[in-house]
Amino acid sequence: MNSKNEVINDEPLTCWEFKKCTQKDCPIYNQDHGEICFAIRKTLCNGKLQEGGFNKFIDNCITCDFYKLVKARRSHK
Repeated sequence: MNSKNEVINDEPLTCWEFKKCTQKDCPIYNQDHGEICFAIRKTLCNGKLQEGGFNKFIDNCITCDFYKLVKARRSHK
């Protein structure tokens, strides 16, 4: 199964679906890599532009419920 269609409790595992996001201008929105939003620059997480390098915005990501879910799923594979 590819990441776009990966399922958890019958729900697709993408950041925009999990967070019920409507930020259609976000670079991750409706893309095949919706599970790895934390690795994509200039996403609009909670309406806030994530700028700079990974080390700059990862602090926001590690408190995110979606990030925690993805991290837990990957540690069980």
